[in-house]
Formats: sequence, C-alpha cells, structure tokens
Amino acid sequence: MRSLAVLLITTLLALQSSSQSVDSLERMLAQKKMTPDERASHLNLLARELTYVNPIRSIELAKEALESATRTGNEKEKAYAYRNLAGAYSYYGSFYLTIDNMQKALDIFERLHDSAGVANCNISLGHTYRRLHNRPNELQYHKAAYDIFLKLGIPERIGVTAHNLGETYFNIGDYEKSFALTTKAITINDSLHNLPVLSSCYKVMGNLFLQRKEYEKAENNFQQVLSISEKLGPLSQKQATIETMIQLAALYEQLGRHDQKLQLLNRAAAFVKENKLTDYVEKVYIQLLEEYIKRNNGEKAGEIIRAFKATRDSLSKIQLEDKNRLTLGFIQLFDLEKKNNLLAEQNRQQKERLKTRNLIVAGVGLFTLLLLILLFLLIRNFRKLKNTNQLLVRQDGIITSQNARLAELNATKDKFFSVVSHDMKAPLNSLWSFANLLEEKLDTLHRDQILMLVRELRQHLESTTKMTDNLMTWAKLQMKEMSTTPAFVPVKDIVSDVLSLYQEIAQAKDIKLQQQIPAGAEVWADKNQVTFIIRNLVNNAVKYTSRGGQILISGEKGKDNKFVIKVADTGNGIQEAIISKLFTAEPVHSMRGTAGEQGSGLGLKLCHEFTQLNKGSLLVASKSGQGTVFSLVLPIRSDAPLQFTTH
Repeated sequence: MRSLAVLLITTLLALQSSSQSVDSLERMLAQKKMTPDERASHLNLLARELTYVNPIRSIELAKEALESATRTGNEKEKAYAYRNLAGAYSYYGSFYLTIDNMQKALDIFERLHDSAGVANCNISLGHTYRRLHNRPNELQYHKAAYDIFLKLGIPERIGVTAHNLGETYFNIGDYEKSFALTTKAITINDSLHNLPVLSSCYKVMGNLFLQRKEYEKAENNFQQVLSISEKLGPLSQKQATIETMIQLAALYEQLGRHDQKLQLLNRAAAFVKENKLTDYVEKVYIQLLEEYIKRNNGEKAGEIIRAFKATRDSLSKIQLEDKNRLTLGFIQLFDLEKKNNLLAEQNRQQKERLKTRNLIVAGVGLFTLLLLILLFLLIRNFRKLKNTNQLLVRQDGIITSQNARLAELNATKDKFFSVVSHDMKAPLNSLWSFANLLEEKLDTLHRDQILMLVRELRQHLESTTKMTDNLMTWAKLQMKEMSTTPAFVPVKDIVSDVLSLYQEIAQAKDIKLQQQIPAGAEVWADKNQVTFIIRNLVNNAVKYTSRGGQILISGEKGKDNKFVIKVADTGNGIQEAIISKLFTAEPVHSMRGTAGEQGSGLGLKLCHEFTQLNKGSLLVASKSGQGTVFSLVLPIRSDAPLQFTTH
C-alpha cells in the first residue's frame, strides 16, 4: 500500500511539475541570450510537453526547432523535432504525417547509432500501424523495439516492449508466443509497480485464457484489471477498464452467473457516466435493460431507460464539444500549413527580387567599361535569365501540382461528409425511435413484445456499428492512410472461413451455400483486404436472396495470369440504374434485404477500392428477379499450376 501511495503522489506531482515545466521553458525561450543549439533543445522540450495539451502550438515549436537544428547541423535535435511532429500529428489521427515524420527521426537515430532513440521510434511506429490494422508492420516494429531494449538491459523498457509484442502476437493469432511474452511482461511490471502497463498485460492474459476456454483463469485476470483501475482512480486506463467489464459480463452470461453479470453491468453503467465514455453508453445500457426484462422487473427496466436517455443526452453534448474542438484543431492545422507555405513562397520571391536587383546594379556599373566587356556581360546575363525562367517554370509546375492535391483533399472531405450524412441519418433515427418507444410504451407492452423490440434494437445497433466501421475504413482509404501488404493468399481457406460465418444466417433463411474453389488456388494480394471483399459479397448475397434460394462461390483461372472468384446468387437482382453507381462515391439508397436487413451502400465501394489497391477488378452482372453474379479478378502466381478439383 505504501508503494502505491508513493506512485500516486509521484504521478500527481509529475502532472503539476509538467505545467511548471511549460511555464519555465516559455520564460527561457523569451530570453534572447541563447545559442542556436540551446534554443533548438528548449523548443523541442516545450513541443514535447505540449503534444497533448496544445498540439497546434507543439507543431509550430517543433518546426522552429527543426529549422534551427538544420542550420547548425545538430542531427539529434533534428530527430527530436521530427519525433515531436509525429506525436502531434498522431493526436489528430493524421497517420500518414505521423509515419513520415517518425520514419525521418528513426533514420537519423540509426545514423547516430542511438539505440534507445531507434527503439522508441519503433514503439511509436508499431502503435501507429496497430491503429491502421497493418499487422505485418505492427509486428516488425514492436519486435525490433523489444530486441533492442533486451540488448540494452533496461528492465522498465523491456517490460513495456514485451507487453507490446505480446499483444501484437495475440492480434495475429500466435497465442503461444503471446502467452510467453505477456507472462514475462507481468513479472517485470509487477516488480517495478508499473500499474498502467500491468493492467494492460492482465487484459491480454485474460483474453488468452478465454481462447483456451480456461474461464476461471480468464476471470481472475480480468478482475486484476478492475482491481488496478480502482487503485489508480482518475489515472486509470478507462477504455481498457470498460472493455474488460463488458468482456467479463459476457463471460458471466456464458457461465450462467446472472447475478454477478447484473452487478457488473450496473457498475459499468456508473463507470461510463462518471468517466464520460460516450462510445460505450449504448453497449452497456442495452445489455442492462435486457437483463432486467429477462427478470420481469418492469420498474427497473423503466429506470434504466430513463437513465440511458439522461446519460446519452448529457454525454452527447460533451461529445459534440470534443468534436468541435477537434474540428477547430484540424482547421488550425491546415491554416498553419497554408501560413508556412505562404511564408516560404514570399521568401522565395524576395530572394528572386534581390537577385534581380543585384544583377541590374552590376550591369549598370559594368556598362561604363569597354564595349567588349558590356557585350560579354549581356550574353552571360541572357543565359542566366534563361536558366531563371526554366526554374520559374519548374516551380510553377510544383505549385500547380500542390494546388491540385489540395483540391483533391477538399473534394475527398466533401465526399466523405456527404456519405456520412446520407448513410448515418436513417439508422440513428431508428435507434432514437426505438428508445422513445420503449420509454413511452413500456407499461403497456407484454414481456415477449419488449424482448422482440430489444432484439430488433440490438440488430439496429449492430448495423449502425458496422456502418460506422465501414465509413472510417473508407475515410482512411481516401486519405491514403491504409497500406496494402501483398502475399500468396489461399483462396479456398478464405472462402471456407467466410462461409462458416454465414452458415447459421443462411440456414435461418433456408439458403443453400456452396463452393467450388480449386484446391491450391492462390492469389497475390493483401489477405485481410481479400477477406473483407469476399465477406461483403457473401453478406450481400445472403441479404438479398429469398428463402429457399442458393449461393455459389466458384473460382477459375482467367486470362493474363489472373484468377476469377465468382459469387452468384438467386436473389432479387440489381436494377440497371443502380449498378452504375455501386462503386462510386455518389450516395446510393440501400435496399432492405429479403428479411428486412439494413445496409449502408458503402460496403461495395470499399470492395472496389480494395480491389484496385490489389491491382484487380470487380465486375457485376445482374438481372432483376433472376439473381446477381459478382466477379473478383486478382493476380495469381505463375510458377505453380492450379489443381482443378471441386468439393
């Protein structure tokens, strides 16, 4: 207990000292008696302190530090400046700029043989690629950081990087390596009393035991996360805590421990409200409402509905303020970039004017000399003018290209908000309508009617969540923040995995699922993106195929060393007027499925863009009332002939 108290006091003092440090650094920068290297160092220190407090100011300071360090040739301060820029851009979710600047810092640290600097950059890059769901790069950088700190023998950093790498192995499905590294990370961080990292370790370990179906051990580890959260209080990892609560509630449901589940859900609802976790309000309150309905406790169910509405309204206001603040930050960020570009252009023009003036002065002075010398100077100046004009032409081309890129980004922004406005309005209105209906009619509805409404509400929530994920994935694609990692992908394995996901849904609609994929068939593409495409095509086929229909996924070798995957259904078909809009950014009114299923109309757009990223094509043929065939054409390996056997 004494060590915990010391840790809490130390952390609070650190937060206070951080504010004092900012003030101190600001005062020192105001002093003019400072060498360029000293100024670069202080600029970097202040930029780091302001990364999450005032990111716009942090960017300004980091760029000034970079300029100062570049003039003096101070490579280490240049690296720190690039790292600070990456941190500030990461705050705004601009992952392209984050990776670009962090890679520049990494290159400098490598040239300087600064192992710790290299390792810390690798950690940041690993976390960035994790947010982009780029598992190969996530693994590469986290493993590199772990290996370096292992050689340096720094226990604290070994504990952190072992946890990072253990979580990465869990994400890619290598549970044996994840278990070994997470066990090591728990031992180290426990000995160092590093409670925030220790909490994350227990969360990973709980998930590992869930995979092994060792439910008691999984519960113990999840309880450790909640115990640490209570000890840390305001310093706790709030997202990890609420996710653990939801996971543990699901485990209690599976084990039939309903009283514990109810107790934990009430605790989770209080935690969401206290910590203003807007994204988790619906998840927690819907489960809590469903639990009270199962117990025929109409009074409590009514209280939960009223509490849900009050919490939702309160946190929605806070969320709106946060979004406005983030939007303002983006505007300031773009204004800063425009300001820097304008200053650079003004500086260039000033240098050109100075150069021209000097040439004129020199020409006038030399004119008084011999005619021969004057002729010589005129010829030389003509050549220089020609070179200057060529330079101006090249610079004008660069400016034109930059303006075109800016126009492209603005068009992407407008297109994104148009899609968001179109696709999100209907499902959100449905969710509000359901909540109001439950609140107003709860006392007059039978238990079976309420359960039916809750189930339908859950379906709407799941549909909205999927729609949101698709929108964010599409936005990342548009902003060029998602990479493609091609490899040899076994088609039959992916199709089998996808069909297993939809087997139960298809059976409920009496739909027959079949596949005819050649054994050994491989395509050269990104596995995750190919899986996404096939999953969406099968999902649409199931959605728009009537009861008693059938769906066939087949594959064959096509022309020009390509492999063709076809998803054919006997559904309603697609109108010709809609087919031309399926793969464009133009909003399309999504038809409901044969069982009333909702859709966003965005899934096929993502499929099309993923197909283009993998140098393939996506074709569609459909007749109204007769069904639809989607053909996915991807490159294949040329040195391994396919075995055409069907199953």
